[in-house]
Amino acid sequence: MSNALQHRIRAHLERRLGALSDEVRQYPTPIARCDEQLTALLEARTEVARLLSSADDGAFVEEFARYADRWDDSEARRLLA
Repeated sequence: MSNALQHRIRAHLERRLGALSDEVRQYPTPIARCDEQLTALLEARTEVARLLSSADDGAFVEEFARYADRWDDSEARRLLA
């Protein structure tokens, strides 16, 4: 895979991580223990952070594609096209 593609994916993931972190910070309180939406946000943020930490791995693009299939993210789909 090209370095340009990896760079674009990394930039996308950094923006996504920032957006998810903002959303978690602004999440309305009080938070119920069984709040599935917050749990999903936290899991997505963890996935993105893990992907970013493995950005130098040779399987980075393939791993991004595997996770991005689950996200409702038009930019991720464009990157993978």
